[in-house]
Amino acid sequence: MRARRAEECVMTAVEIRGCCEECGKVYKVPSADRTYDCKACGGSGTVFVEAEQEDFDEEELDSERERLSTRFERRERGRGNSKLMWMLFGAVIALGLGALGMHKAGVFASDDGPPVDLDELAAAVIEDWGAGDVRALGELYHPEGRGKFERMLKKAGEANGWSAGFPALAKQESELTEGTVEDPGRARMLLIFGEDALGLSMQFDQGRKRWYVTGHFLTPPRVSPQVEAFSEAWSQSDPEALTPFFHPDSAEKFRALVDRKAKQGGWAASYPALSGARLDGEEAARMPGAGLLGRIKVEASFTAGEGTMAVRWRYAPDDYAWYVTGFDFPG
Repeated sequence: MRARRAEECVMTAVEIRGCCEECGKVYKVPSADRTYDCKACGGSGTVFVEAEQEDFDEEELDSERERLSTRFERRERGRGNSKLMWMLFGAVIALGLGALGMHKAGVFASDDGPPVDLDELAAAVIEDWGAGDVRALGELYHPEGRGKFERMLKKAGEANGWSAGFPALAKQESELTEGTVEDPGRARMLLIFGEDALGLSMQFDQGRKRWYVTGHFLTPPRVSPQVEAFSEAWSQSDPEALTPFFHPDSAEKFRALVDRKAKQGGWAASYPALSGARLDGEEAARMPGAGLLGRIKVEASFTAGEGTMAVRWRYAPDDYAWYVTGFDFPG
């Protein structure tokens, strides 16, 4: 077929013809002085002036036949490869959608991962806590929040000096809060150690047919040491000295706020001395499971020179840290 098309492009009849270089279609054309758009594919054509047989140079004809034949073969191969690529792409998409559907239906639920039974999950939490194994505890957490949970445990360990492992548990409780044993939904668990506790919320994943830990709250460290350190930094009369007490995302904004208020109040050169700190909300923040009920906030009130100043703090559970989130400045 390709050879016949190439041959048609160099016919030796006594007439003028044009051959499309894109699809090989041959047409009679009125003039040899120009090229024409192909009626079949819209491509451009090469015109051959065909007079008498003896007017043609055989070497030129052979060369033109070879050029066109090679062009058609290359084009046909490209079309074949393109069709094959689209067929493979479609097959991959179909397989992916099918696998996703089966995954959601629980067809691919593996024997690895968190236990399928709530009691088994609770036992695994207690065992991994006793072993001080952050990674093993993380594997019991749902993948979407696993990284934050592991980071919180590591920061808590560093802050509390738990290098030898987590504290021994004095008590542990777990209960189903939604659903039934036959049709499980949600549950919660509380690990109590000393004055602190780790509250966990758990949910049954219907797709994977397994329980996962999906929420957490570790009793915050006491904020009073942070308040005392803040007072010392305040005495330096420099907004930069307060940077460690602001969340990194808002530190620049709060430094600018303190600097502006100091200039407006006329105490930029020497900040008013803070004394008599009074904390409101610290004990409530440390109640077992308090963080599962919402954001934990504490307000510290000071005598500031001849006036008063209030500093609001908020606990960031993923960082196991307190940050200043607001002020009521002295007048």
